[in-house]
Amino acid sequence: MSIHILKAKATSSQIQEMLEAFPDMRMIKIVVDIELEILAGGSGMHYECEQLLLGEGSTGKFKGRELVS
Repeated sequence: MSIHILKAKATSSQIQEMLEAFPDMRMIKIVVDIELEILAGGSGMHYECEQLLLGEGSTGKFKGRELVS
């Protein structure tokens, strides 16, 4: 499992690494700081992504989602 913090468009390799958390479902859990416009994704739990964003100076105004391909 590889969690990424993204401030720009994700690369193909970053997407593939984030998909490793749920390979059978082809799903990526993401959390977005809507004020700083940064995204963390690739964890098995939204909480882990939130903690990484808080460590990056996030405001804590999050939106969590699952992306399914």
